Amino acid sequence: MALFYWVRDEIAYTMGDWGWRASDTLALRIGTCSNKANVMVAMARALGIAAGFHVQVVSTRSYFSGGFIPMVRRAVRDTAVHVHVGLHLDGRWVKCDPTDDEELSNAIEAIVPHARAFDFDGERDALIPFAPGSVASDEGPLVEIDAQLSRTPRIDEVEKRMFGAYVAYMREFGARYRHDSDAERARIEADFRDFLATADPHTHEALATKERGDLRVAG
Repeated sequence: MALFYWVRDEIAYTMGDWGWRASDTLALRIGTCSNKANVMVAMARALGIAAGFHVQVVSTRSYFSGGFIPMVRRAVRDTAVHVHVGLHLDGRWVKCDPTDDEELSNAIEAIVPHARAFDFDGERDALIPFAPGSVASDEGPLVEIDAQLSRTPRIDEVEKRMFGAYVAYMREFGARYRHDSDAERARIEADFRDFLATADPHTHEALATKERGDLRVAG
């Protein structure tokens, strides 16, 4: 239980590169779902607890829920890969998911209901409650996910920086948004663009250039 809460809350969730060693994620104190799962599995094994990985395929729209703003929607595919942890406790496998840190969960739970922070008692599964029908598959427990971690991200460098900034923005300001609607998503996007222009003008400009290029290709 202590391990779950430490990984969940002491390593902030982000989106972006996932091909890090557990020691890299520990040093940075930030990581993707697979980075955080990798840390928890490594630490559990170091404590003598058998541990493995679960790899889910999840509807991207469901994953983001009320945070699925247009600029995010354009950058992703219909499904996303999500990784959580399996621990062998008292003769059976128990699943837990330390992905969303409590600070982020508290900020976005009004528009992303499945992001609400949950407890883990070491006896029962503690997983993100995605909407029914959102999880296409769940494979595990797996001994390792090296192949998953070595895969090249499907998004480019500009989009990776944008995603990282978006998660950081929602952690700090997500509580401003109280319901899921197209109008609210448009407001989130407008506010985030303003934030990005100040917080990371290089990424803001690179993203705008990329979007203008995409529009020319589409036209």
